[in-house]
Amino acid sequence: MTTAWTLPSTVIQYAEADTHIAWNAKNLSSLISPGSNKAEAVAPLFHIARSPKYDLTNKTWYIELTGFDFNNVPNTISGVTAKIQMDRGGRVVDETIMLTYQGEMIGTNMSAGIIDPLTGASLLAPLTVYGGSADMWEIPNLTKAMVEDASFGIVIRYQSHPYWPHKTVPAITSVQLQIS
Repeated sequence: MTTAWTLPSTVIQYAEADTHIAWNAKNLSSLISPGSNKAEAVAPLFHIARSPKYDLTNKTWYIELTGFDFNNVPNTISGVTAKIQMDRGGRVVDETIMLTYQGEMIGTNMSAGIIDPLTGASLLAPLTVYGGSADMWEIPNLTKAMVEDASFGIVIRYQSHPYWPHKTVPAITSVQLQIS
């Protein structure tokens, strides 16, 4: 049994440093009920080449999405799948894609690389799926009660492309979770 794709009911943002790029607070609600708006960063992520010095790059603030109201959660969880649709401008890279429970990030960071090592294809696609029906995100004790708790969800954050100079504003269209 697998739940339907579900949207969050709560979205917050936070950062450990003021130098990171915030998200436009008025558009974060578009992740609760997607429509014509997107959740956009308030400024572009950039990569400025400065050879022979270190290049300048930056990151977004974290977005924590919780309050997923799953229907028909199986008694035994076999996997969690996240589906994120966004405009990466061909340059915005995952930094953190982790599940959260009771205010703590749990499991493994599912952030994808830039290029699929098996196919050589770009992983900077507008629609990215993380996990799967048999992927527990390295959480051996994930229970139905945890998944049904309003604090369960996902934390995401993005960074500028580590190799190619750019100036890109990331914009997220939707974030959905599915439980198997």
